[in-house]
Amino acid sequence: MKNNMVIKMSTILVVILTVIFPIDGILKAEAAKKSAKTATYEEYVTGEYLKQYEGISHSFSRDGSRMLTKCTRTVNYIIEDHFILWDFDLNLNTYVINGTLPFNELDLAVYLSPDGQYVAVLRASKKFDPEKGVDLAKHRTDILRVSDGKRVQRFPIYMHSISFSPDNAMIAGTVIRPPDRGTGAERSDNFEIHSVESGKRIATPQKVGAIYTPAIFDPRNRYLAVSGTLILDTKNFSEVEQWPKTSLAAVSPDGSHIALRVSETQIRTFKMRDYAGQWTEVGAFECVGALSFGPQNTLAAKAREYDLEGTEIRSFSSGHYPVRVYVKDADTWFGFNNDRVSREQPISERSLQAAGLVSEGKRLLKAGFDDLGVEKIKEGIRHDPDLFEFITWLSGGTLDLGLNLAGQGGILAQFIQANPNYFSGYYIYGLLASAAGHPGLVDQAVQRIRQLGHEAEHPLTRQHAEEQALILEALNIATRDSQDSAYRYLVELGVKLDPGDFIDEALAENFLFPLFQDRKKLMYILDDAPEPLLPRPGMRPIVPQPFPDLDGRLIDPASVNTVRDQHPENVNRLLDNKSRQKGRVLD
Repeated sequence: MKNNMVIKMSTILVVILTVIFPIDGILKAEAAKKSAKTATYEEYVTGEYLKQYEGISHSFSRDGSRMLTKCTRTVNYIIEDHFILWDFDLNLNTYVINGTLPFNELDLAVYLSPDGQYVAVLRASKKFDPEKGVDLAKHRTDILRVSDGKRVQRFPIYMHSISFSPDNAMIAGTVIRPPDRGTGAERSDNFEIHSVESGKRIATPQKVGAIYTPAIFDPRNRYLAVSGTLILDTKNFSEVEQWPKTSLAAVSPDGSHIALRVSETQIRTFKMRDYAGQWTEVGAFECVGALSFGPQNTLAAKAREYDLEGTEIRSFSSGHYPVRVYVKDADTWFGFNNDRVSREQPISERSLQAAGLVSEGKRLLKAGFDDLGVEKIKEGIRHDPDLFEFITWLSGGTLDLGLNLAGQGGILAQFIQANPNYFSGYYIYGLLASAAGHPGLVDQAVQRIRQLGHEAEHPLTRQHAEEQALILEALNIATRDSQDSAYRYLVELGVKLDPGDFIDEALAENFLFPLFQDRKKLMYILDDAPEPLLPRPGMRPIVPQPFPDLDGRLIDPASVNTVRDQHPENVNRLLDNKSRQKGRVLD
C-alpha cells in the first residue's frame, strides 16, 4: 500500500514537472512578447537602431498622448519606411510601443488622427518591383482603429498627405489617379475630401490642386487650413482666406490661432475672429524649425518658446531639440533629437504675464505711444527679470523696438537694475550712451564691465568683458579726442579685437561708426579681418541728447567738447595707461 502511494506521488510529480516547464516556457515567451510591445522610446530608439536609417520623423496626436515615428532608409535604390506607433505612459513618463498595429513593408505612408484614435495607411498590393514600377491602380488607403487594429474603411485609391477632421468623419489629402486607357483620361493629382463612413468623395476644392504636406482641420471643425496657405470653410469647402507664398506651420489646440511660415526664418501669427472668414494678424517674429503649440497658446521651436506676438519667453534649458511636443497629461514639454529625449515643465505664470506686458508695450510703441510703451515694458521687467526676451536685448535687440536712444537706455537701465551681473547689458548701455553724447555714463559702464569681468571665473568670460570695455573706451577717445587717438590707444595696448561686433551692420551703423573712419587701421586692430565683411556706416557728428543714468534718471546732455574740456584727465588717463597687460583679447 505504502509503495503504491510512493509510485502514485512520483507519477503525479513527473506529470506536474512536465506540465510546469512548458507553461513556464510559454510564460517567458509571453513576457518577452509583452516586453517588446511595451519597450520605451529610449530603450528602442537607440543610436545603434538609428544607424540603420537615414533619419527619423515624429508626428503626434493633439494632446501628445500618442506618437507616430517614421524611420527611412534606401536599400538598392528603393526607399523603405519603418513606422511605429507609441502611447504615452504616465507612470513611466515616456512613450511605449503600441502593439495593436504592426505595420509592414507594404505600408507606404501612415497618418495619425488628431485624437490618436485612428490611422490612415497607404498600402501597396505587393512589394515594389523597380523593373515594373508602381501600379497606382492597385494601391489602397485603409482607415484603422488603433484600439483593436480593425479596419473601418478601405478607399481603393492612392491618397497621400492625409489629415482627419476632428470627429474623424472625413479625411483630406492628395489623390493620385493613374491614366485610364479605356476613357483616355490622363493622370490626375487633386486635393480631395472623403467621407470615412461612406467612403465617397465629398469635395474637390478647385484652388488647391495637389499638396504634399497634410492640411489641418480646425479642432472645432470650422475651417480647413491647407498649405499654400488657403483657408476653406468646412461647410462647403469654399475659400474664405488666402495668404500667398506661405506655408502652414501650426494651428492652436482650440483653433483660434494659426502660425504661418513666410520664409525659412520668418513666422506670422493670426487670430480668428467670430468665424473663419475674418482673421487678424497678431505677431511676426524670427524663428527657425518646426513649430508646435503648447499650453496657453505658447509656441515652441528647437531651443526657444514664444508667445503669439513673438516675444521670446524662454530658452529651453535642454538646448536644441528639433522636435518638441507638449504632453497634456504629463503637463510637460518633450523634446526629441534622434535617440535623445528631453523633458521640461511649462513656463511659469509669472513669465507668461511678463511676456504679455512686453507684448502690450511693443504694441503701444508700434502705435506711437512711446512713453506708455516703455513703461509697460519696464513693468514686464519688474514682473520677471529673467524673461528670455530681455536677454536677447543684451545683443542689441532694443534696436528692433524702433525707440529713440533715451527710450532704449531707459529699458536697459531697468533691466540692469534687475540683473546687475550681466556685463553685456552694460556694454549695450554704454554704446547707447556714447551715441547720445554722454561719455561720463560710458565710463560708468566700462567700470562696471571690468568689475564683473574680474569677478568672472572663466578666462574667456573675463577676456570678453575686457574686450567690450576696450571698445567703449576707444569710442570715448574717438568722440572726446580723435579717431587716430582711439586707434593708437588700442595698438599700444597690443590689442586685437574680435571682428564680430564690427561686422554687425546695425551695431556699426548706429554705434561703432566713429571707429570706421580709417578702415585700414581698423582692419589691423581687428586682426586683419577681411575688408569686404566690414560694413560701410555713414559718418555723422554725435548730437548730445538726454539719456538715463544707470539708476534710470534722465540726464540733460552736455556737448562732447564741453565734456572733453572739463575732463581732459579722462582722455589723458586712457592714452597714458601703460599698466594694462598687452596681448590679444580673445572672443
